[in-house]
Amino acid sequence: MTASAALLALASAAVVPALPVRRGGRVTAFDGSLVEAAGLEALVGSRARIGGGQQTAEIIGFRDNSALLLGLTPLIGIAPGASLIVENDDGMIAAGDGLLGR
Repeated sequence: MTASAALLALASAAVVPALPVRRGGRVTAFDGSLVEAAGLEALVGSRARIGGGQQTAEIIGFRDNSALLLGLTPLIGIAPGASLIVENDDGMIAAGDGLLGR
């Protein structure tokens, strides 16, 4: 067996796992707890993580070509152009006793 044939056999046997698809966008405007983002394609009720931090927001609507998100955690240090990654796209958020009365 030649070296080329051995490499071809190894490459053919390699299994590459499918990577999860992550969709995201960029912050275009921020006013208090309302974040406006471009490039998001997700359902109302989906959660998104903002920037590299632990800030989470929920998509509450759309205006023109932008998604409107409401912060679920304190939104501190958000800058224009910050990235947003959609966490779940099923339109559902976790609920529990902590949300009771809110």
